[in-house]
Amino acid sequence: MDSVVGALVVKRRKVLILKRKQSDDFLPGLWELPSGKVEDGEDLIEALNREVEEETSQRIKRVTDYAGHFDYLSKSGKKKRQFN
Repeated sequence: MDSVVGALVVKRRKVLILKRKQSDDFLPGLWELPSGKVEDGEDLIEALNREVEEETSQRIKRVTDYAGHFDYLSKSGKKKRQFN
């Protein structure tokens, strides 16, 4: 099962969410948290930092809470677990 991380980024009491491009072939137009796959050799915090910076150009200052995880099937039918 692949691992995925998602971040609830809060700054000045505002939450950052991203909208997928309408041209995406997977869930076009969906609003979601910054998230992405954990690469081989990365721990969850390293992956979280990398994904947030890749998707938003923002750096995480600190991780304060673990909100839980959920399992899902990708478009290709692969099992994934997302940690938030």
